[in-house]
Amino acid sequence: MKKIVLILAVLLFVSCKTKNINHIVYYNKANAIDSVFRFQKDTLVTIKNYRKLFRKYGAHNQERMREFETYIMLSHLKNKKFGGKKSLYKLIDFITPYKIWYKDYSFFTYYKIDSLEVVRRIKLREQKYNKILNDSFQVAYYRDQHFRKDGYDGLTKINDLKNIQLMKWTLQKYGFPSPEKIGPLKTGYEDIVFVLLAHVSTYEAYHFYKKELYKYVMSGECNPKHYAMMIDRHIAFQIESTKSDYGSKVKGTSKNSFFRAS
Repeated sequence: MKKIVLILAVLLFVSCKTKNINHIVYYNKANAIDSVFRFQKDTLVTIKNYRKLFRKYGAHNQERMREFETYIMLSHLKNKKFGGKKSLYKLIDFITPYKIWYKDYSFFTYYKIDSLEVVRRIKLREQKYNKILNDSFQVAYYRDQHFRKDGYDGLTKINDLKNIQLMKWTLQKYGFPSPEKIGPLKTGYEDIVFVLLAHVSTYEAYHFYKKELYKYVMSGECNPKHYAMMIDRHIAFQIESTKSDYGSKVKGTSKNSFFRAS
């Protein structure tokens, strides 16, 4: 009985510790590791640093950095342990929402996972997508784009406000609508949340999202790039300042002009 109580106490401690982890620190450390690797090309140190990072914070595979994928590839090249099939299956789960980027699965065959098995695993992961969210954000994407291409007008504003309400409803009912929850849209565009948050920045609801989404950045659910872009775009088009808090590249000529953020 005492042993069971001890196990539960440890699990509770680990659970609480995990919930309180600040993933902003994770992102900063991951960026630092990536930068050092690009400039110094010290593969063994990079492997060691990524392994230490993932043990503390859990693994991520960010859209552009792909740090977990890099860790596995470098470990493979240097014949270092990285978790074997368990880590490879986790990588497949990570890449599933972005599978249009991946055409060659031959790497997995080194560890006796053929392309058919990769596809099967992807199909299993896709079954876990929230169909309600996928359908809802498919409609949201159409609403966002349909009238905007002809210029900012009344219909675009109405659709933006509908999408703002959809985002609020989703946060309350499902939490942050990450690509891992929504899955790819039928249009092939994966990151609908990036687009919606860009257009939130010109409305009063921006202040709600600035506060609400910060906790999802800290928990590792909201891409910090998206959050930074939303704030910088608000500064650029609402405050009309040439300065920015996070350095996102935002282009446009007025508050209501089309933008590009990267």
